[in-house]
Amino acid sequence: MKQENHATHHAHERAERFRTLHEGPEILLLPGVWDVVSARIFAAEGFPALGTTSAGICWSVGREHGWPAFLEASKRIADSVPIPVSFDIESGFSDQLEGIVGHVSQVIDAGACGINIEDGFADGTLVDPQRHVERLEAIRTLCKDRDYPLFINARTDVFLGGSEDLGEAIDRCNRYVDAGADGVFVPGLMNGSDIAEIAKEVAVPVNIYALPGVPSPAMLLQMGARRISLGCGPQQSALAHVRSLARSLKDHGDYRAFTDNWMSYEDAEQLCS
Repeated sequence: MKQENHATHHAHERAERFRTLHEGPEILLLPGVWDVVSARIFAAEGFPALGTTSAGICWSVGREHGWPAFLEASKRIADSVPIPVSFDIESGFSDQLEGIVGHVSQVIDAGACGINIEDGFADGTLVDPQRHVERLEAIRTLCKDRDYPLFINARTDVFLGGSEDLGEAIDRCNRYVDAGADGVFVPGLMNGSDIAEIAKEVAVPVNIYALPGVPSPAMLLQMGARRISLGCGPQQSALAHVRSLARSLKDHGDYRAFTDNWMSYEDAEQLCS
């Protein structure tokens, strides 16, 4: 019981620390990690917090993942580093409100300091905003009942569905804030004036997704953004590098493609132990 209480207290402290990272003075640059090793690399390089990437976790096991596999992988990541970890739970891994709330309760038990929960579907369509509001209200009630400061980052996929309707994005963000969101996430938003407008119109930290063409962290901070998510970008970069190594070796028999710039066996062993 004492060990369980200590773990709960430790998770609570991390969640509180994660909240303060959104308050500046620097913008929060949040790497997306997919396994224990990737998490430990970013933690060792001095990043103050991490986020899981649900796509990356899925890719790392080579198949579509269900909730149990996702939760296990995310918990393993959170347990492996001494810094806060926010969990990407997509749209909650359930069609039912009760199921989503139950999953968030499990996420809290797993040591998450925050969550992303999105209003988009895989086909690019959006859920009715009232339905997402109900999810957020239920999650906020759960957090209050459990006295846990989970950072709820409400994601709207307006700019991923092709409409790029700034007014709709702002309206959804404000409705989600009223429902209890601590921050809003608008992936696909890239235009500087649009970013500045959302940051002005929404009263909580605005999260931007790092895509090609997105302004630099310093510029985003000037525009009013408070957080940048790298998502599955680091894994995409790592996969591209491995593919380049494979092609160089296959086409040219070139070992130097990997031997000239590799991590020592000792360093790799230390990261994985």
